[in-house]
Amino acid sequence: GLWLHSTDVLESTVWAFGGGALFVLVNVGLVCLAVSFYGGERLGALLIDNMRHAGAAFLTMASLAALAIVLWESHPGLLALLTGPLAALTLYQRSALDWRIANRAAHTDSLTGLGNLRAYELDLEETTDRSDEMGDGFCLCYVDVDSFKEINDTFGHPVGDAALSGLAKMLAAPEKGIRAFRFGGDEFALIIERPLDEARVLVEELCERVATTVFESDVPVTISAGIASYPSHAREIDELQRIVDSSLYAAKSGGRNGVRAYDPTARAIRS
Repeated sequence: GLWLHSTDVLESTVWAFGGGALFVLVNVGLVCLAVSFYGGERLGALLIDNMRHAGAAFLTMASLAALAIVLWESHPGLLALLTGPLAALTLYQRSALDWRIANRAAHTDSLTGLGNLRAYELDLEETTDRSDEMGDGFCLCYVDVDSFKEINDTFGHPVGDAALSGLAKMLAAPEKGIRAFRFGGDEFALIIERPLDEARVLVEELCERVATTVFESDVPVTISAGIASYPSHAREIDELQRIVDSSLYAAKSGGRNGVRAYDPTARAIRS
């Protein structure tokens, strides 16, 4: 007959979905393992995120594969009926890719390649929500290049831009739990998913490494940083950012080229 028996259809569907699921699990698992190993990100979080985004694509492709098998075994000419769905899927994928590229560009600083202010705001909100849900704290750190105006005036803006690009590469350290963002100018932010004592050590090491690094045209670069912990120092994002900014101001006022952790007992707070 023209149509398959129901048992044949069911068997073909099971094989299509089973084979597709196995392929997706192995492929996504290996990719996430590689990213976790080289990027320092948590494997579990990567798997969950990728599986969530791959789910719709898997269901779509597995359904089309099962349908193609059924149509082929029924009558090869019926495969022409898949032209429309496949064309629509191609257009959707192209549109989705264009959207991802545009979205990435909108959240990326053009000079350094770090996340921009908008990316920072979104990441900070997500990190705060995750911290509230999981009970794990994190640290927020503001970084400012010392006397950056003098660097631009003395060496020129191209050298200053090169220094910012070189500094950005040193700030971003996902393998250590550090995500870096540039607000603009010489202002950066670090979201560090570590306890305060560990985060402070990392930032102090960063300050020392920057101070001993030879940048383009031998321009001397040092940084000052202010750091505070969520939720122990603040329960609201606005308050957290305010006290981190105050800590940065204290670091710069205290001689620069150093780190100042928020001290709730200190009276000198930037208004």
